[in-house]
Amino acid sequence: MNIGLSDITHTFRSHSAGGGASIKHGHAQQLLVAALGYKTLASYQAAKASGNESESFDEIRHVVVDRVGLTQRAAELGITSGAEQLSSSITSAFADRLPLVTVHRSYGDLDELIHRQIEQMVENNGRVIGQMSELNHNGVEEVYFDLEIDFNQSKVGALLSYEVTGHVSLYPDPERPYTGTKIGFQVTLAFEGLGRHCYGEISYEVTGVWLKAPWSDDHDDHGESPTRSMAEVIAELLDWSVDEVGDLQNVDETPLDGSSGEMIYGYLIDFTPHASHEVAARILREHGTLQFHVGPNFFDGVRYDGWPR
Repeated sequence: MNIGLSDITHTFRSHSAGGGASIKHGHAQQLLVAALGYKTLASYQAAKASGNESESFDEIRHVVVDRVGLTQRAAELGITSGAEQLSSSITSAFADRLPLVTVHRSYGDLDELIHRQIEQMVENNGRVIGQMSELNHNGVEEVYFDLEIDFNQSKVGALLSYEVTGHVSLYPDPERPYTGTKIGFQVTLAFEGLGRHCYGEISYEVTGVWLKAPWSDDHDDHGESPTRSMAEVIAELLDWSVDEVGDLQNVDETPLDGSSGEMIYGYLIDFTPHASHEVAARILREHGTLQFHVGPNFFDGVRYDGWPR
């Protein structure tokens, strides 16, 4: 198709006009190249001539809008439309001309998309599903992996590749024997840089799946089995002795995952249902509350019911 800047500019102007903003052709071009990370049309054209931007947008699949640059250029050109309206018109322009392109508001949005696609691919992978069928479990708890992508490393024609290692955590089935709750995996992802803020299609491949031996997921980073009981961590929280904890060790924690529900950033521990009148009075006297907010790693290394002894 050989869709280029002029084609996107024409459609961008049409969508802007539909939103009540009449933008000159030259100004529209300046806004588009600002969204692509360039201060002027001349600098974008120079980058294109030197091979640092693609000849056309045909192979592009992801565009990350430079909202700061876009806002600054709009102000310099005397355009009153805000970044939100301009970004929306740019997104619509690409959708009309190049429906395979996804326009992202930020690198964070692109990173979130990649994480979500890896999670979905792993959960639906046949080898992972096969390993899950060998375990006694109550469904997937989380797909965990640590991935940080440096998008600034990408150059036109350069293929960036990442090896991602993680695991699928499963909820144990208390009605059946414990057989393990983690399945390890390795994923390779790769994409090509096609400009300062443009990228090609992102490919994913599951290159390894393995079943972790029962109890191996109950070891800490040094290979040691967990040594803390729930009573011990509650005693540490309240600054009490373990003998004083009693029924408080049966408290249920509530995950705190914010409005998105995608990441646990802590837990709420509420002793109200488990504390007698005397115990509640002591906690209130010493701490001023029966509800405690703890960090996401508070329960790391804690033995749970059914842990082998």
